[in-house]
Amino acid sequence: RKPSMARKSALLGATFQGARTVQLPTSTYTVYVLSVAGDGRRWLVFRRYREWHRLHERLVALYTNVPPIPPKTLLSIFGPMSPPVVDARSRGLQAFLQASL
Repeated sequence: RKPSMARKSALLGATFQGARTVQLPTSTYTVYVLSVAGDGRRWLVFRRYREWHRLHERLVALYTNVPPIPPKTLLSIFGPMSPPVVDARSRGLQAFLQASL
């Protein structure tokens, strides 16, 4: 039986900061940004959607009551960097973070 992912007092706090486009010479992609604070320090975490999706899959395998996130294939006809997809993923990740912490 898997344990519940019930809220616990956290030593770290995190807030969703939105999405940013990363442009490299060979590729362009979107990262979703968290501001994390704890132990008197604050830092930013930048992760691609596939990394958030992988984290979600691991949490679902370990716990019950894991809040949902938008599927990876969301609005695939628009492409992963289109504004509707980035906006839907941003809203979903923000809701996931708020429900998880």
